[in-house]
Amino acid sequence: MQLDRILSPGNEVRVKNEINGFITFIDDIVDGAILVPVPAAGERRVLVKPGERYLISCVTDLGLYMMETEVGEVSLSDNVTMAELRVISNYKKIQRRDAFRANECIAVSVRRKEREGEAPYPWVNTQTVDLSETGVLLKYNEPCEPGWTMELVLHLDKYGVKETLPRIVCSVARCVKTDSRQFEYLIGMRFEEMNEKTQDTLIKFVVLSQRSKLTYKQGKGYK
Repeated sequence: MQLDRILSPGNEVRVKNEINGFITFIDDIVDGAILVPVPAAGERRVLVKPGERYLISCVTDLGLYMMETEVGEVSLSDNVTMAELRVISNYKKIQRRDAFRANECIAVSVRRKEREGEAPYPWVNTQTVDLSETGVLLKYNEPCEPGWTMELVLHLDKYGVKETLPRIVCSVARCVKTDSRQFEYLIGMRFEEMNEKTQDTLIKFVVLSQRSKLTYKQGKGYK
């Protein structure tokens, strides 16, 4: 397996088994093995032993990859513990259509975008049901018509991403009446306009969300 075709030094890696879990980065790739520094857990280093097996996941420019590894050599260099993770399975690439959707409850401010000559509509604070790189499903207490243009602001604060994504322009794709006592409608919206930085941050957040759930799901049965 030519790991250097899909992974690169500097890529962030999530390492997990039924006992341990930590986030680190790739220091080097040599002969089918990944060399990573083992971070400290509080005042102690995470204890990693030769022969232990870990499921790892890595987000790259090509997508999200997951694979099983076994710890080889563990060494101490300049007071940093380095672990050699030997890949013992074929990698699994999580396809873009599967990965880029997050079932996350995120705070969001939304309003209908006024047309020329109209007074601005008030902002409404609500929550998402899920979101992807192309759109969002959110809770709402007023009916919306398909085709309406909306503005929303996403408030991200999870998975190490703490940012406010300002004034994304959307179009209403669907509006569904619910039986919920907390909200009357589910509104599906497509993203129409956002700047490049906002798009990059959104994709990063959704990938981190999906990776967290995939790692947990596969790690439950991982021996």
